[in-house]
Amino acid sequence: MNASSAEALPNNITEDCEADKACQDICSQEPSCKFLYVQRLFGDYGGATPYFQCYMNTADFDETRDLQCGRQEGIWGMARGFDACGRGVAPA
Repeated sequence: MNASSAEALPNNITEDCEADKACQDICSQEPSCKFLYVQRLFGDYGGATPYFQCYMNTADFDETRDLQCGRQEGIWGMARGFDACGRGVAPA
């Protein structure tokens, strides 16, 4: 999945639920954000201090194109996705 924009969260955010909420707040302020995923990363491979990054997409999530199931978790870990379908779309 290609993100249209990304934002690293402050280092004081250390829990998944805190990161999810912070990223959702950022997405809610971006009118073009339609899909969001949150990933926990490490600055150095195998490092002990994680940080979180938000990735915002301007396209709706497409499970047939964007979802890859059954793969092993790599060095980047797993990401959590959130649908913001309808956000940024002009009223009909």
